[in-house]
Amino acid sequence: MVVGGMCGLMCSDDYCVIGNVLYSVYEGVFKWYDTERRTWRDLQGLVGLPNITRRREFIRLGDYGGKMVVFWVHVIWTYYKKIWCAEISLERRPDTSEIWGKVEWFDQLRKININFQVEKVLSTTL
Repeated sequence: MVVGGMCGLMCSDDYCVIGNVLYSVYEGVFKWYDTERRTWRDLQGLVGLPNITRRREFIRLGDYGGKMVVFWVHVIWTYYKKIWCAEISLERRPDTSEIWGKVEWFDQLRKININFQVEKVLSTTL
């Protein structure tokens, strides 16, 4: 993985654009790309979000009406996997130019057989 520049965190599928801002997550750290400074910055807040790096095989981000939706899959032993989802509201703080995320909710959506694979996550807003 390339560390610097915009490509740094876009080498994976774990990114999305919300409100003209590019977001990514790598090894459980959520980032956003600051186009003025041309660097990746940490997304602040996220209090209460569980550790999504442990035994994770899949993570995807999406735009859900201006909020970030995060899907991830945890492998539980050798028998099954749990699909989880979190909804995160985003706020840009004008005084510090930081973006803060607030975990609105998270929960397990489904338990699936270990042999099943999540291929794609799509979101639509009507």
